[in-house]
Amino acid sequence: MNNRGSPSNGSATLVEVATQRPERIALRFPIEVCGFDRCGHFFTERSETCNVSIRGCKFYLRTEMKCEAIVALRVIERHDRRRKDASPVLFQVVRIEREPSPWALGAWKLRAEDLWPMRTAHALGGAPSLD
Repeated sequence: MNNRGSPSNGSATLVEVATQRPERIALRFPIEVCGFDRCGHFFTERSETCNVSIRGCKFYLRTEMKCEAIVALRVIERHDRRRKDASPVLFQVVRIEREPSPWALGAWKLRAEDLWPMRTAHALGGAPSLD
């Protein structure tokens, strides 16, 4: 169940992803997650990220998912109040861990779309900052 397979776009194996993992930043963003659960039923659940990077994130769900499932994540609140809520972005679940109550999921962004209301240290050549 953990770390199997590769992203559906075929760009890298999960072993390659782990060795190339971009810097993670421990930031919490409220998100809405939509997709199909382990039994194939559609769900929508609100959660929040635990950490983010330019390529993915970790978040928690009460809904049990299959590894390699595709989900749509949407940031439901931006720090800059002039912007509307973010559009959904597709992610592939690459890691699932059972926590005491919810499931912890690691997900890989399938496109290079900007989702997080921040710029990473890698992109800036310095410390991360919020937009």
